[in-house]
Amino acid sequence: MTTDGGGWTVIHKSYGENVNFHRKWVECENGFGDINGQFRFENQLRFHNGKKFTTFDNDPCSKNCALLNRGSWWYYTYNSCDLTSSGKVKPIWGHINPVVKSVMMLRKS
Repeated sequence: MTTDGGGWTVIHKSYGENVNFHRKWVECENGFGDINGQFRFENQLRFHNGKKFTTFDNDPCSKNCALLNRGSWWYYTYNSCDLTSSGKVKPIWGHINPVVKSVMMLRKS
């Protein structure tokens, strides 16, 4: 991507509810979706720093947050952000609820 000087790798893109992010660990690890549409490869807000990425079949949280939120994310007891929730639980980012479009990108510094 050429945004802000380029060098970005897009790891997540979502708009609407066409892609189900409620996936098994291996699917998130390998990536899924359409590279030209919505997809995910495998610092959110401070509450999520250091948290392990979780899916419904690989979730260290005693409450199985990935199953409860129908997504795959770096869950914490209090979810102040989750761009992958689906069903009755909508994607959120802090006070933005619901999030309609989202893109996550990484770049080496």
